[in-house]
Amino acid sequence: MKLRLFRLVAAMVSLVLISSCSSHENPETKITYLDQGWSWQRDFFYTTSQGSQMMPLDWFLALERPDSQESFTGDGLARFGYLPNPKGLLNPFGLPVGFTQDPPVLAADKPTGWVGLTCAACHTNRIEYEDSDKKKTVMQIDGGPADADLFKFLEGVKLSLKATLDNEDKFLRFATKVGADNDKAKEDLRREVTRFSAYFSTFVDASTPKSTPSGPARVDAFGMIFNRVSGIDLSNDPKWAWLRPLEKNNLPPNAPVSYPYLYNVSRLDRVQWDGTAPNQEWYERLGRNVVECLGVFAKINLNKPSLANLNPGYPSTVDTLREIFIEEKLISSLKSPLWPEKILPPINQGMAKEGEKLYGKYCASCHAVIDRNGNSPVKVELTALSDIKTDPLMTENVACRKSDTGVLAGSTQPVFIGTHTLTNPDFTLNLATNVGTGAIVQAPLQLADGLTRFLKDNADKPDAMNDLTKFFNDNERDPEIGNHLSTFLKNHKEPLADQKSVTDQISKNLAEHPVFTTLKNDTGCVKDIEVYIGRPLAGIWASAPYLHNGSVPNLYQLLLPAKDRVKEFQVGSRKFDPVDVGFDTKTGSFKFDTSAPGNSNAGHEGEKYGTELNDQQRRQLVEYMKTL
Repeated sequence: MKLRLFRLVAAMVSLVLISSCSSHENPETKITYLDQGWSWQRDFFYTTSQGSQMMPLDWFLALERPDSQESFTGDGLARFGYLPNPKGLLNPFGLPVGFTQDPPVLAADKPTGWVGLTCAACHTNRIEYEDSDKKKTVMQIDGGPADADLFKFLEGVKLSLKATLDNEDKFLRFATKVGADNDKAKEDLRREVTRFSAYFSTFVDASTPKSTPSGPARVDAFGMIFNRVSGIDLSNDPKWAWLRPLEKNNLPPNAPVSYPYLYNVSRLDRVQWDGTAPNQEWYERLGRNVVECLGVFAKINLNKPSLANLNPGYPSTVDTLREIFIEEKLISSLKSPLWPEKILPPINQGMAKEGEKLYGKYCASCHAVIDRNGNSPVKVELTALSDIKTDPLMTENVACRKSDTGVLAGSTQPVFIGTHTLTNPDFTLNLATNVGTGAIVQAPLQLADGLTRFLKDNADKPDAMNDLTKFFNDNERDPEIGNHLSTFLKNHKEPLADQKSVTDQISKNLAEHPVFTTLKNDTGCVKDIEVYIGRPLAGIWASAPYLHNGSVPNLYQLLLPAKDRVKEFQVGSRKFDPVDVGFDTKTGSFKFDTSAPGNSNAGHEGEKYGTELNDQQRRQLVEYMKTL
């Protein structure tokens, strides 16, 4: 059955009806937010669903830990490194930062909808600092790389589901919590949970690194997305696609990378660690976010488009309206954090002045200095792997991996006018590009359908959009929130009403400017995209550890020759080191071993990269980077 999603009602209801588990914020913990240009935006970033549907929300809240009766969500997921988010209008049950309800849309959906992940789950961090007087300050960095262990969390959910099915007492408690109050309801529930547990285990097993555990603050994003799109969502049989995933396309992820910081990201002309994603136009940014959402439990129906199929793309749960809102209204206004001299030791301005000269000589050609208050586009630098010589696995995987394209072999997105027809096999990046583009192309049809129903349901009201604004104002929200949402919706109201026009426009744009780089080499790897990105370092002090794979714990170590960098260190501590600029490397929960595949700390060295400086010059350069 076709997934009829992207409905405007769901898009807006989700902004105000976020159900969840209880938060366990220590009432004595005072959180300091630095000036990053946000006020009302923060709450929306933490709670706005993007269409991720991990599992039914009532199930998530009812799960117990696998080895006890304690609620799985009882600690607010703090044991996995996720951050508490107090109860409020947008988060009435206190789900952790980046966890949210995707509301029910289809008649078959459960009344509570789904629990899913948002951008904030992976891109919000905390820094803890204790001064000489033992005064501790906890700073929350919006857009910073999260210190969470995603795979430990997913494994925990998998084991809890299995334990629920294996232990009858545990299952009965679970059934009672979700409202299965008679024998038939319990029997039906067991069948549902059994099917879901098998699917979820397949996803977790396919996405969990085998040779190189990710640990906190990292994920093999491309590996996870590639497995999801090519191995779980795709089939060889169009009739039974959803039952027959192409599991042979699943490959164990082996190249974990750090979560990149989001401040100033909307200004960059290209993004991703290997620069494969154009980022200048709104639909390019949307494409990046659509594919990201597919990697974290968005659902998609991959049936090959044809003349007999009036749908030009692929129906999915990805909510493009909210994706646009998150990117264009929230992330675009996020500024990099400035070094807080009232909290951390003050910057030595004399050393920083000398460091500025060194930065101009060794760093600025790849890492432009930008005005954090500006909005002008920024051209990033792409450095060949052969030059930078950092760990090759991530970029080689993207440039080399191929997959069976199943039911999509021979298809083009946009339909008939796309720039690349999928072969079989084809580069997995081409397959992901096809799928992401198809989700975007399909969205206007679903959005317009939802908008029509939304206005019809509110026909007795003079202006449904004003009603939305009034809702926020009546609930003592900053009026600016309602104004932003109301204006945003009004600006999109007319184009969305004309389904064919907007679909044709998006299709034309995507055909002329593909969302991702299209790989055209028929054999081997595509060498010209084996590169790593050099982006502005504004706010870099708050973004440890360093290099794309997080293999260097602090800025000082990054300026040493690779042979002198630490080979093992602990990750997971939030205790900040203001001297070397990074986190404490002795008390974290996870040991980072730079000898493991994908974890090399080599590269980014030599005279060009400043690693031949003397110790005083290194300290001067670190001091200057604190000012960025």
